[in-house]
Amino acid sequence: LRSRSLSRRAAFCWEPRRALAGAAQVHDHPFARCRARLPHAGLSYFALDRLNDSRLAELPLSIRILLEASLRTCDGSAVTEQDVESILDFKKTAGEADICWIPPRVILQDLSGVPVLVDLCAMRDAVEQSNGDPRRVNPLRPVDLVVDHSVSVDFSRSPDALARNMEIELERNR
Repeated sequence: LRSRSLSRRAAFCWEPRRALAGAAQVHDHPFARCRARLPHAGLSYFALDRLNDSRLAELPLSIRILLEASLRTCDGSAVTEQDVESILDFKKTAGEADICWIPPRVILQDLSGVPVLVDLCAMRDAVEQSNGDPRRVNPLRPVDLVVDHSVSVDFSRSPDALARNMEIELERNR
């Protein structure tokens, strides 16, 4: 399976508590029959076993995760029923089929994440300078920035150790 680029904007993104504006209604979802609820949590998910497809048993775990994400975001436009079928038919389509995959969230590490944040700020500034609303410039998916930063401990076992270590840390990272 290869991921094809998303050439058209996804019209539907189902999230546990809200749907994006213009989203398809739940009953219009092509795989609404697969939706299940977690008892006492009020959350729903797409249960793969509700597909009633024997090919599920042969799919590797990573492909099942991809399948669930495709079921969840299937809107008939950006992610199609054919994409779901291609994933289900993984044994025959592996390396041959193109699918559209919409990640549920994006995780950025500090090296690539900081330039993304700078670009986002620049886009918001440009929109604001054009008399637009900069709050409308946001990622389509939730984004987490992970900053991998080690801390050295120079002082310990004293009441002022934290303050002294913080002072040195700030000096090192100027």
